[in-house]
This record gives sequence, C-alpha cells and structure tokens, in this order.
Amino acid sequence: MQGSTAIALALALPACGQQGIDGGDAAETGVIRAALAIRGERHDVTAVHYKVVGASSTCRDTAIAEATSALDIDVPLAGDVPYDDHLVTGSGAHAAAEGTFVLPRGNYRVCATPMHDASPSEECAPAETVVDVPGQWTREVMLVSQCRGDTDGLLDAVVALNSPPEINSLDIAPSKFMNLCETATITVDAEDPDGDAISITWWLGSKVGGSSPVLGLPGPVGTFSTDTPGVYTIGVKATDVHGASTSLTFYIHVSAERCDCTCPDGFIQLPDGECATSYDIDADRLINQEERCDDTDTHRYGCGDHGFRWHDLGRGFSSVRRVDVELESGIDCSFEPGVRAVSLNGAGIGNFDPIGSCACDSDHELSSFTDVNFSSYVLGGVNSVNISAPSCDGLSRSAELGGAFARVTVVYSCEPSLCADVTCAPLDACHVAGACDPRTGLCTNPNAPNDTACDDGDPTTAESICISGACVPESPCGNGWVGPGEECDDGGRVNGDGCSATCQLEGMRRFLYTVREEDDMLRRFDLRTQRFEDVGPLGVSFDIGELAWEEATGTLWMIDGRANKGLYTVDIATGAAILVGIHGVDNMFGLGLDPRTGNLYGSARGGSQPGFYQLDRATGAATLLGTPPRNYDGMAYDTTRDQLVGFVAGYGTLIAIDVANGAGSLLTHQEPTNAGGFAYDPIADQFWEIDQDGFLYTYDPTYDYMQTIIRSELGAHDGLTLVMPAP
Repeated sequence: MQGSTAIALALALPACGQQGIDGGDAAETGVIRAALAIRGERHDVTAVHYKVVGASSTCRDTAIAEATSALDIDVPLAGDVPYDDHLVTGSGAHAAAEGTFVLPRGNYRVCATPMHDASPSEECAPAETVVDVPGQWTREVMLVSQCRGDTDGLLDAVVALNSPPEINSLDIAPSKFMNLCETATITVDAEDPDGDAISITWWLGSKVGGSSPVLGLPGPVGTFSTDTPGVYTIGVKATDVHGASTSLTFYIHVSAERCDCTCPDGFIQLPDGECATSYDIDADRLINQEERCDDTDTHRYGCGDHGFRWHDLGRGFSSVRRVDVELESGIDCSFEPGVRAVSLNGAGIGNFDPIGSCACDSDHELSSFTDVNFSSYVLGGVNSVNISAPSCDGLSRSAELGGAFARVTVVYSCEPSLCADVTCAPLDACHVAGACDPRTGLCTNPNAPNDTACDDGDPTTAESICISGACVPESPCGNGWVGPGEECDDGGRVNGDGCSATCQLEGMRRFLYTVREEDDMLRRFDLRTQRFEDVGPLGVSFDIGELAWEEATGTLWMIDGRANKGLYTVDIATGAAILVGIHGVDNMFGLGLDPRTGNLYGSARGGSQPGFYQLDRATGAATLLGTPPRNYDGMAYDTTRDQLVGFVAGYGTLIAIDVANGAGSLLTHQEPTNAGGFAYDPIADQFWEIDQDGFLYTYDPTYDYMQTIIRSELGAHDGLTLVMPAP
C-alpha cells in the first residue's frame, strides 16, 4: 500500500519596502504556510525540507527561502484551498510537517523534500507546486508526497488430492527363470486412479560381478538379457505428471544352460530346451508285490508297505528339474478306510484313497502326483516309491500307462555336461576308477579293496598291500594299519596298551547277535574270527523281529513282530527268551535303544497300527509317539554322531530318526535289501545289516554310508545287535 505526504503552505504579505517577486508589488507582503503528512509509521521520514524559489525556477536553483520542519502533526488531506472547505472525502489523518514563509507578493515555486535524518527519504518522493502570494494574505497550499509502501496480494488456497499410480501386474516371459541364450520380455501394467498421464522408468538394482546385462526397457514393455549366470534385481517405477510414484522390485534368475542343447537318445526335447524321459514300472521293478491274483498278471499284491524302484538314466545331466509319479492302485485287503501315504526315497509326495477290494476282479484307478518333492532323488542311481499299507494292498496294470503298473516322468536340466571330456582313472594302485560328477566335473576316488597288491616304493619291503587306500607293508601286525585278521594296529607289538601283540583288542571282544528264522536259533558272529556259531534256541516263535543290546544293564532285548507280538529279554549265554509283556502291535519289525535314557523304541511297518512307539521296559506296553511316512525294519543307536538310525527294507534307505515322533531325515539311499536286522559298531564306526536273503552288509558313515557285502548265502536271518560282553 502506498502512503501519502501532504504539504500545506501559508502565504503572508511581505513587510513594507520589500520588492515583489516575478512582477509582485514590493509594498505588499504575504505568508506561505506549508504542511507534509505521512500516514502510519511504515516510512523512514522524520522531517521535511522546504525550499521556495521563483515560479520560473526549478527546485535545484538557489532558494529564496528554505527551512526544515519536523514531522510532528496529523492532518487530513485537502484537494484545494481554502483548506477546510476542500477536504478529500474519506481521507484519514496523515503525518505532516508545516513550514511558514513571509515573502513579497508574487508567484513562487514551493519545493518539499521528505527527509530521513540528514538525507532525502528513500521511500517518499519530493513534491512541488507554483503558487501566487497575494499581498496582506496568507496562502495555504497542500502538497502530497507519494510514498512507496509494502505491496499486498490476495492468497486463494485450493487443496487437490493426488493419488499415486497403481501397478496392476508384472509379466516376465518366458519366465523369471531363464538361461543365457534367452531374452526375457517384461511387461508392466500400471494406471493412475485420477486419470493422470504416467511414465514408466526401470533400473538395474543388482547384478552379478563381471556381467554386462542389457536392460532395453524404454516404456511399459521391454527386454532383459545378460552374459553371466546368477541372480539379478530389477526395479520399475510408475510416475504421474505431478511427481507421485509407485515402485516395485523383482528378481530374474539366469542359469548357464546350453542354448544348443540336444537331448540324447531315449530323452524327449521339451520346448524350453530341457530333456525328459519316463520310466514304466513292470513286474520286475515292483517291491513286495510278489503275489499275483490271476494268470493274467493284471493284479499284484503284498502285505505291508509296497512300491517300486527304478535306476535313473540321467547321469549325464547336471540336475533334475521335475518329477511326476503315476500309479495304478488295485487290490485292498486292509478293510480299513483311509488314505495311503506315498513317498519318494523317504520324502512324502502325497496320498490317495484306495477304491479296490480284496478280490481278483478288484476295481483299480490311476493316482497322479505331479511336480513332487524330489530333494532326495538320486541322479544316476536307484530310486524308489513307497506306499504305506496297513495290511495287504497291491498295484494293477494300467491301460492309461500302456500296461505298466506305474510310471515316473523325470525332467532334467540341459546344462553343459562337465563330464563330457572327463575320463576318471585310478589315482594309484590302491584306488579304483571313480565316477564323474556332472555338476562339478570332478571324479570320485574310491579305495581299492583291502589286501590288493601294490608297491610302496620301499625296496626293503618284501610284499605290500592296500589298506584303506594306502599301500603298506604286508605284515600281520605292527605296521600301523588294521589288516586282515586284525582288530587294531597301533604300530607296536606290546600287550597291555589296549591293542595286543597280535593286534587284537584287549579286554574287549565284539559279537553280532542275530536269529536264524528257520529254527528260531540265537546265533553270534565273531568280528575277530569272522565266524558264526550257534548260541541256543530262543524257545519261543520268532517271526520278523529285532534285537537291541543294553550295555549299561547287560540286557539283550528282543521283539517279535508277528508271532506273539511280545517284548522279551534273551540270555546271551543260552539263547533262552523270557517274556516281559505283550506289546500287541502288528508288524513291529524294528527295535532301538537310546543308551542316554534307556528308552526302548519300536517301529511298526504296515499292519493295522503302523507308527513309531515307545515300549514300557517293565510291561512291554507300546505307546504311539508318531506316524512318520516311512517306518523302519531295524534301528541302531549311532553313539559317534549321537543319533538313532533306522533302515528301510526294500529301499536301501538309512534315516536319522527324531525319537520324539519317529520322523526322520535321509542319510543315504543304497541298493535295496530285504527285511532284516540292523546294528552299529562304535569301535569300527560302521553299521551292520543282515537280511532274510542271507546277506550280511556293512555301511560306512565316513564314506557316504557306502554299502559293502561281507557275507552271502547265510540263509534267512533277522534281528541284529552288537554285544561287547565284559572280559
């Protein structure tokens, strides 16, 4: 707002004898009375300097009269004189300074300069006017000085709400899983709720070291490619014209698959470059399905858990991408409703409801399990599917599967075969040629069988043999290696140090106790002499059971799975069995003892009450702890690794058991064996198994539980435990 300054002049007649100005009469004088007003206190004016010059002169010329007056009065503005008759309507009071001059009659120019201290004001402008001074009268004049003030404006505030864009979908084709030879097309769909125009921007959040990815994405549709496998992070942002935005980040996984992959014979080339094949399950691949219902061999069945196995042919591939399982369920003699759990190498993959009956013309149907858990699948090895059954169930030939009982379809990744140009050769005479791992291109180096002849390079050694992959002098004792017929070898031949002068463990003999099924005879196998001997008859019927030795109490425990369904103790000197109590559970084939707690655990496979149990040591009563997908034919406690381990007949599977509920984690998957007994030797750190086909095996935990056949043609045995009696 601008301010104003008023200058009022009063003109009086000059004194006698004075000369008039610009033709004025010297005999007459008049008075000029001037006032300057400034509104408010917003200006810097403190006084007004008045200057009177001739009417034809300018304010810069020499003054006839001049004076400085303080800004000390308030007056309203007048438009003309006389002052009181010409006040401006609506005028308020303005700060003013008054100046009065006595001058000869005539015409004068009156100049008024607002002052700030001793200098002209920077805010209020000078004012001037020409007046005539009559004789003997006072001339009043009002001058207005326009001042510069603060300029005010109008604020009109309007608030509008703006919503950011919304990303509706993001599509990556062919997939966020791509290989080096592919280019991904990425499409984003975004819109603005307010209808504003939007723009799309992209960025690369992270990349693999040394890579040169190409992000060709100028708008909502673009491409991505790279030259290095790994995981990449990409971001997208939608922004409206007002700057509001929404962002999204996502991952693209790039593999090193070959762009020109060609599947080998017997495998199908899939559109995405992967390879697939199917394994049709015929009668020779079935497990526990020996019984046939008619001459057409359409229906097979067996009592208890059953299934099938196959040998994977994809060793040339680096990994498995997908596994689908189809099976034709048929005969059902359990008369118990409920689902049948299905597992692949011990890992659950689903279940189905049987529709069959206990008849040769039983209904049967196909059950399919797609994209199953294949974490335990053995590439290039033996795999198996198990079907839990409370009693006698079976599989039938399927018309949909071309007459097969089941079919397994496996999809393999077509990555470069790192073994294509690799030939695995023995490291030396004490190793045999291993196998190439297609994922690493490295060869395994298995040890040659102990006692293999070799040359240790020492001319003083007459003969040398391989022991545990090392070439050592052939000596019965004292060479530091445990050789044939030795239980220990500490490098010396001194008695009393735990290893005798003949390399036998002092004060400790180890026996494997087992039961021969044809005559219920307790037998023992001397680990020192490698010979069997009969101990004595049990005196009770024994039909598929297990043994467990408790060193703390010197007790040999035994369970019978089918005959009497009881818990026994057995005299290791005579073989006589004494009944503790009836557990009453069908098919309780496995028995394990936890030496830390003394708890006895039983495992029932199939039958009417499958599951993992704890047995009462005083009464034999069984308490159900859990129903894992796979139950165990034998159990033994690994004191080296502090875990209970179970084996599953028909699958070659060893599993570490959680004693709280019987659930387990896979340790290994070896060649399948028949039902039998299972034991652990803490001195040699190895497991033993004896089965109803008359085989005696060992499993080496230090070498991926490698399975070795020790004896064969022993006849049907079951139950096994290691006993180290006091000397």
